[in-house]
Amino acid sequence: MDIKKILLDCIDLEKLAAELIDLGLEPALKKLVADSSNLIDDAVVAMVLPPLKLELHKFIASEVAKLKA
Repeated sequence: MDIKKILLDCIDLEKLAAELIDLGLEPALKKLVADSSNLIDDAVVAMVLPPLKLELHKFIASEVAKLKA
């Protein structure tokens, strides 16, 4: 019995990673810039976060696919 294969089949790693990004990374970044009076960092996060999340999701999907191969 290959426990790795069972775990990969039973756990949606892409969804888990996406939730960690949405529930961990995004709020942490927003909290970091909210505590600052500098408006530039707010603008940077607003511009960078959406494409960063997209690239992270693509990377995670690619890595999960490699694990399942």
